[in-house]
Amino acid sequence: MAIKFGALLAIIMFLSHLLQNWFGQAGIYILAGISGITDVDAITLTLSQLADKGISVQLAASGILLAAAVNTMSKAIIVLLISGGEMAKWVVGVFLLLICIGLFGTCIGWQL
Repeated sequence: MAIKFGALLAIIMFLSHLLQNWFGQAGIYILAGISGITDVDAITLTLSQLADKGISVQLAASGILLAAAVNTMSKAIIVLLISGGEMAKWVVGVFLLLICIGLFGTCIGWQL
């Protein structure tokens, strides 16, 4: 597991530099959205390190939030496909509420 995570982290770090050079801030968002589908840890570590070395803290926080939101919604889709019905309504509703709270908290944090 540790070797897989290390490899994933190395790939995400490489891609973050590559996409940032090609697309600027949009490259960070693209990578955060794609990597958030399966895992949030590698992109979180990568963006937090990049915040120390070259990107703004707001960009890093936005990328992490995007990855977390995509990851949360991918899990909601899994629940919807597996269980459907009443359980899916509750899970998707709670997940959407959590994403909204995260967005609100991030926006408030930018104002401070």
